[in-house]
Amino acid sequence: MISIPILGGAHKDIPLEPSSGVKVADFIVDTGASTVLDVSEFTGGEQAKFVTDFARHLFERKKKSPSPMLLIWEEAQEFVPQNVFRDSARMVGAVERIAKVGRNFGIGTGLISQRPQEVNKTVLNQTEVLFVYQTTGPHERKAIEGWIVEHDLDLSKVVEELPSMPQGTGYIWSPQWLHAFKKIKCLAKRTYDASATPEFKGKGRSQVELAPIDLKKLET
Repeated sequence: MISIPILGGAHKDIPLEPSSGVKVADFIVDTGASTVLDVSEFTGGEQAKFVTDFARHLFERKKKSPSPMLLIWEEAQEFVPQNVFRDSARMVGAVERIAKVGRNFGIGTGLISQRPQEVNKTVLNQTEVLFVYQTTGPHERKAIEGWIVEHDLDLSKVVEELPSMPQGTGYIWSPQWLHAFKKIKCLAKRTYDASATPEFKGKGRSQVELAPIDLKKLET
């Protein structure tokens, strides 16, 4: 078991403040520690400030002291959306810079999204390895097919197969770097799965006692 601290979010070990982006970047560069940064409880403005400060400062620190690291952006469309509005432009620019030239200083980038069509295409085009699993939405499949065509791959039958793929089964495509194309099977998680759908135990539906509601307080 690897102990990885969680900063921010519902399962936090330490709270995360919107103004702490620079300090967190310093902590990660100075210690090299694997860390989960959860900004899900921030407002849109707070998230943009934290991510902008973090990404900019991290990039400047790594320029001065290059070393291997991997940044994984879960729900990538939240940080590098295809449609950029004024209040998020600085954040998108900071993350985009890391994705485009961060590898020169040892920064690798991983993007995770269930809506690839909403991820900024400038960043998405930097992809060298693609993992794709069951995908039912036509817009999502069209975005994946666009990446395939861009890399001169004739895998239209694979794209058609995606809606019926079993859970945990997917394809890995890396036409230029790993020269790999194969179907893979991922094992079930053994550690805590925060994204798992709650399951009912026993034969029937569990009886849940609802918390009392103070209607006057709710109205106020």
